[in-house]
Amino acid sequence: MKHIVLFMGFLMILSACGGQSDVDENINIMLLSDIPSSFEERITEIVSNVVTEDKGLDIIVNAFPISHDKLTVEIVAKEVDIFIVEESLRHILLDSYGLTPLDQLKDDIPANVNYENYMLLDEETGDYRLYAVPLTNDSAFLYDLGIKLPTDLLAVIVVHSQHQELGMELLKELL
Repeated sequence: MKHIVLFMGFLMILSACGGQSDVDENINIMLLSDIPSSFEERITEIVSNVVTEDKGLDIIVNAFPISHDKLTVEIVAKEVDIFIVEESLRHILLDSYGLTPLDQLKDDIPANVNYENYMLLDEETGDYRLYAVPLTNDSAFLYDLGIKLPTDLLAVIVVHSQHQELGMELLKELL
């Protein structure tokens, strides 16, 4: 009986040590916009230009219609690395606590595009920081998709993403 208990304890320790890695092998991108879900494959191709296979990541793109509820659920679930959403969802998504500051992308935003609405006060530093980048119809992203939308999109990187640098590279290419 003692051997069975020891064996069971050993199995429990072994299974705990052999669990999932802390590194996420996927980069998850979610769109909530007027872009049809039929564009998911094309968006994956565009993202693949930055997220190459040698980085060892699978690209997961999900496109959904504009939905306040869906966005709220996905924010709480914390499974998305990058959100690209329609401008009307800004008030739900923009939050200095849950998003990565994107100040290093300011110089990449075209001069004719206003990004002041995406600047928020960083409570820790007292400075205003950029937390989202606008994707207009003139952006590389929408140009590459070959579509025009009635309203602008905004793109963010969530603070819990394990792919911060890659997210920055990707947003820079989408501008």
